[in-house]
Amino acid sequence: MSGQPGRSGGSREHTGGAREGAGRPDDSIEVMPRDASLIARKWRYAEKALAYADEMIERLADLARNAEAEAVKLGAMKELLDRALGKSPQHVDITALRHTEIVYRSAAEIRQALMAEGVPKALLDLQVEDESE
Repeated sequence: MSGQPGRSGGSREHTGGAREGAGRPDDSIEVMPRDASLIARKWRYAEKALAYADEMIERLADLARNAEAEAVKLGAMKELLDRALGKSPQHVDITALRHTEIVYRSAAEIRQALMAEGVPKALLDLQVEDESE
């Protein structure tokens, strides 16, 4: 209901909340100035970091080639590959999240349960040929 006072999209008669004293206190500390949005700050930091990007990649490559400790070499190689190709996806074993055990006494009981779940009867009547013959 746009355009009605007190509704989404409508005009407001007051600001700062519906109750007396609601909203930010006048003496509160401004953590992030309203004129500097979070996105703008992230872009500024990204621009600063880009100034060092080439040098840091060269240093990572140098560590990957010349570090004494194998762990440092491996870490530098992984960082370079992650930046070049993207990080590999983490695999999650969803079978470990929830375990449900269902016990059936017969093939007919399994067939009934599948039909109750909406599996078409025609699919349940298929006969699989034994390849060992």
